[in-house]
Amino acid sequence: MSYFQLILTLIFSAGSGVTWQLYTLEKEASLRGIAAVDENVCWVGGSNSVLAKTTDGGSSWQYYDLVKAPDAEFRDIQAFGPDTVIVMSAGEGDKSKIFKTTDGGNTWRTVLENKFPKGFFNGIAFWNSREGILTGDPIDGKLFVMTTADAGESWQRVTNLPDVVENEYGFAASGSHITVQGDHVWIGTGGTVARIFHSADKGANWEVVNTPMLQGEPSLGIFSMAVSHSGMGLAVGGDYTDEEGMGDKNLIYSQDNGSTWNVYEGHSMPFRSAVRFVNDMILITGPSGSEYSGDNGRSWMKVNGMGFHTLDVGNNGVVWAAGSGGRIGKMKID
Repeated sequence: MSYFQLILTLIFSAGSGVTWQLYTLEKEASLRGIAAVDENVCWVGGSNSVLAKTTDGGSSWQYYDLVKAPDAEFRDIQAFGPDTVIVMSAGEGDKSKIFKTTDGGNTWRTVLENKFPKGFFNGIAFWNSREGILTGDPIDGKLFVMTTADAGESWQRVTNLPDVVENEYGFAASGSHITVQGDHVWIGTGGTVARIFHSADKGANWEVVNTPMLQGEPSLGIFSMAVSHSGMGLAVGGDYTDEEGMGDKNLIYSQDNGSTWNVYEGHSMPFRSAVRFVNDMILITGPSGSEYSGDNGRSWMKVNGMGFHTLDVGNNGVVWAAGSGGRIGKMKID
């Protein structure tokens, strides 16, 4: 156990030492896209075409005008250090786009634009600085999936996926219903069913796995996933129309790299929209609050402060989160 992990364990065990250091953007936005670089640099994006970056730990924020439309939704961000960043906008038709900068946001290019009238981008993830994957709502009975091998400069559609069930789709809620680890990728769905599409070879071949996550209605399903180096997987979600309602199927886990999924017996959790591993710890958040676990999800403790829509982990284990009202949090250890 590292010194950082030991301090986290002791403080969390005390039950009152971990909170969020809060910042608020000057521009109104519901923030759902985030990319944490380190304790000083973080990008956030959301509604009302708001995209912002801090380079001084949250004290000040610089804003970027990527589109002319006032109602763009920036739902996912991938940062490769402070200068190279990829931003995904979501929305039906040509509102779904991928933008890229290589000079810290001074100039931007549109590197991908959705061409399907009913298409809708949901999230992106990258295995490394060049190879990445994008997912969107189903087109012609299959999840819309594209991959890139040149850092987002060009994208190729993947078509050999299992069919979706009618009214099955992904949620562009926190940019994390898709996650990668090693050569693997997992995509969580919701709606009629809550399943996980899995590839062990960077999207070349696929399987689909059923899960016990809350499902069966348009607002139900998997909203975020994370898988550790050891093959431990967590998925969170539930019903986004009932943010504080407790449920025993809002949190599921896997111990075999996502091959099978189970619920924690006798455990209940509100709707949660984001999950991330932080060293040996797990953090989850949602609009009504955040929790931490140091024992692979068997028990949870509240993190002081309000909840968020999304979170990300930067270098040295620093955690950034973003949510409604332009609110941004950074993990503060007293």
